[in-house]
This record gives sequence, structure tokens and C-alpha cells, in this order.
Amino acid sequence: MSEERDLIQRISRGDTDAFRELFAACYRSLFSYALSLVIDRETAKDIIQDVFFRIWENRKNFEIHTSLKAFLFASVRNSAIDHIRKQKRFSGYERELVEILSGQTSSGNAAPEPLNSIIYNETCDIVESAIEKLPEQCRRIFIMSRFHGLKHKQIAEKLDISSRTVEAHIYAALKFLRETVKKSLSD
Repeated sequence: MSEERDLIQRISRGDTDAFRELFAACYRSLFSYALSLVIDRETAKDIIQDVFFRIWENRKNFEIHTSLKAFLFASVRNSAIDHIRKQKRFSGYERELVEILSGQTSSGNAAPEPLNSIIYNETCDIVESAIEKLPEQCRRIFIMSRFHGLKHKQIAEKLDISSRTVEAHIYAALKFLRETVKKSLSD
């Protein structure tokens, strides 16, 4: 722990060697973690670079109240979540899911009624929140399937699990999302 504090203090003072040491020591594990969240090598690299860039940019105020590794992994997770949100607020499938879950259907109108727009936006927020509440493995599989468009077999191969397990997680995720949206809209 004192080694971590020393490293943090050195980085705070602008020590580039300490920064490189941190980067070299943590890059591989952070990259693997980011890749498991976003399923794209270049995006995972970008996330890691952004996390380290923010650390260097804010080095003078660099304080950590947990372990350094816990801080870095939380930073990567948060950046990955932000990326997923920005990348695709909702693709066509997610829009359709939200419409089905909220009882709306596409009317073909270019501009939705204001009330429908409000309901739609609230439902999007509810779905996003519900996705975050899914168990980690279930959420990861759901995101891989619905946000990244991977087939069940591809997900199973990447995670070294069976296709049936993938199907079960997606079924559970969709069931949870339906129940959460219905409950939230009826409150």
C-alpha cells in the first residue's frame, strides 16, 4: 500500500517515469477488462488511453481513497459504460424493444406526439437503468447480443460457455427488462 501511495505522489508531482510504470504494470489487465465490456480491441485501447490521459491531465489533484487497481478498474468500467451509451443510445432493436415494452408502436410519423416522446424518453431511461442492474454476466451477454449484434454462438465462443447458457441469460435479461419497464410505467 505504501508503494501505491508513493507511486501516486510521484505521479502527482509530474514524474513521467512513475506514470509509465503505472501504465506498464496495469495495461494488460485493464485492456482485458475493457475488451470484455466493449468487445472491440480498438475501443478497449481508446478507453484505456482515455483513463490514463485523464489521470495525467488531473495529476495534481490525483487522490485515491481505495486501492489503485480498484480505482483503475472502476474508471475503465465507467468509461466503457459511457462509451456504450454514446455509441448507440439505442439501435433499431433497442428502439423496437422500448416501444414494445412501453406499449407504443411505430406510427410512421416523422415527429411523434409530445406525450409519446416524453413516454419514449422515460422508457429509454428506465431500460438503461434496468440494464445496469442486471447481473454482470447477464448484462455482458445482453450487451454483446443486442448492442454489438453478436450471435449466440459467437458470444458462447468468446465467453467459453454454451449457446444454451447465452440463450438463458438473454431470456432472463429480456424478462427482467419487461417486468421493470411495466412496473415503472404503472407506478
